[in-house]
Amino acid sequence: MSTLHITDGINPRVNSSHLREFMHKFVLLPCMVQWEDKELGMMDVTAADKAMVSVNTLRLEKQVLHDKSKFVEVLGQVYQPSFGEVTILAVRLTNLGENFDLDMANKVIRFTHDSHFRQIFNPHGSTANPILLSPGQPSTPQPSPPGNGLDNLSMPVPDANEV
Repeated sequence: MSTLHITDGINPRVNSSHLREFMHKFVLLPCMVQWEDKELGMMDVTAADKAMVSVNTLRLEKQVLHDKSKFVEVLGQVYQPSFGEVTILAVRLTNLGENFDLDMANKVIRFTHDSHFRQIFNPHGSTANPILLSPGQPSTPQPSPPGNGLDNLSMPVPDANEV
């Protein structure tokens, strides 16, 4: 039997300009590895928007770090140490190969986070508060609360005479 982990599910794909929006949340950062210190467990990467980001790799297995490609996607938690810049604590690396197009990835990320398309892509969906039914409420579909990006997914509630 498997157990769900906080990193399971949908995590927003970001570039460096979005990191502060997701403080203490898990994100996916496509990037190019620039520098690595295996002793310190740190890696500097160039994010899709060409900015440098520090990645803490202490939680990754040594073999994962050894076998990584030039381009990787980091799954990690965004945090800011008291002494420095916003950093990602990596929990997984996905190899993207040696010829990944970061410019195209940045266009996709910018499009996904654009306010005009927020209802379609909902980049904050996995980090938003869950919608729960009240204990006394029947489990019939109800319209979603306005502003959560799910307005167009609400279903009409059937009339009691139709059932």
